[in-house]
Amino acid sequence: MWTMRAALVAAPLALTLGWMGSTPRIASAASAAEPAEVVHEVQPGDNLHVIAGYYYGDTRQWTRIWKANRDQISNPNRIARGISLRVPNGTVPAESYADFMTRLRARASVSPSSGAAPSTLQPPTTPAGQSPSPPPPRK
Repeated sequence: MWTMRAALVAAPLALTLGWMGSTPRIASAASAAEPAEVVHEVQPGDNLHVIAGYYYGDTRQWTRIWKANRDQISNPNRIARGISLRVPNGTVPAESYADFMTRLRARASVSPSSGAAPSTLQPPTTPAGQSPSPPPPRK
């Protein structure tokens, strides 16, 4: 039974011996699938979670970026604006970073319960014509 694994094992041998003419497409597809190290310049409002969410699609992968940049980041909660961070095995998505940040900020500003973010915290209001009820007595 011929499988893709067998094709990948046999492809270098076939190329060496000159058996297959279509093997370079398999080799180039395999090399294109391997993500390379990406360099990210820290923007205002960035943190390692956001950067990991953009390049890995998972914010929990922030430690990979921190470990690759320990020479530049002493505290992972504070990263300096303007430094260039290495993102190991990161893939650049089709969505631009600016669009990603806009979408992220829009999602963060919407409260899950009411659908809109409160502008400021306001004390509870009493309907017009009613006096506020006194607090309950202490026991």
